[in-house]
Amino acid sequence: MPALVEDVLIPCPYCGSPMIVEADCTGGDQHFYEDCQTCCSPVEIRVLVGENGDLLDLVAMRENE
Repeated sequence: MPALVEDVLIPCPYCGSPMIVEADCTGGDQHFYEDCQTCCSPVEIRVLVGENGDLLDLVAMRENE
């Protein structure tokens, strides 16, 4: 059974500092912004969830990239 919520460690695309992003796999694909706790830049997060609720991919990008 897949996890309902997964914490994913990613580097900030601006400063490279590690960020923990919470991916809620119950709601399907997601697109949201989260500010880096180190440099305060807005990081665009895209989450791809499979049909069975598995986390398929999580991508972090600079805003408007």
